Amino acid sequence: MSLVALGMNALGWKSALRNLTLLLLLPGLALAIWFSQMLPLTPLLSFLQGASIAPAVLLPFGARALRIQPDLARTAAGLGATRSQRFRTLWLPLLGWPLASTIALAILISLSCAWRL
Repeated sequence: MSLVALGMNALGWKSALRNLTLLLLLPGLALAIWFSQMLPLTPLLSFLQGASIAPAVLLPFGARALRIQPDLARTAAGLGATRSQRFRTLWLPLLGWPLASTIALAILISLSCAWRL
């Protein structure tokens, strides 16, 4: 698969990263569940499951973080906002729900992988 097929042509690295994450999403989830059902429980298995579910877990947070304009924090700092004010009034409203959904998705997928029949 070429970089043009991944979206690296005129759209840039953000589009390529999003397309690569979507490409790994379903096979990664299937592998994580298959690892938990077919292989004995070892530390290596836990690492493989974590690596397999990472694209699915980071998708809500990464999608929102890539859409934030980089000038927002610089503008807030230029207007005199402290770090705590920027966190409270800028970053928390922008990334609060994606972060909460990422944590909830990680717990849900981890529990489904840990549940052995």
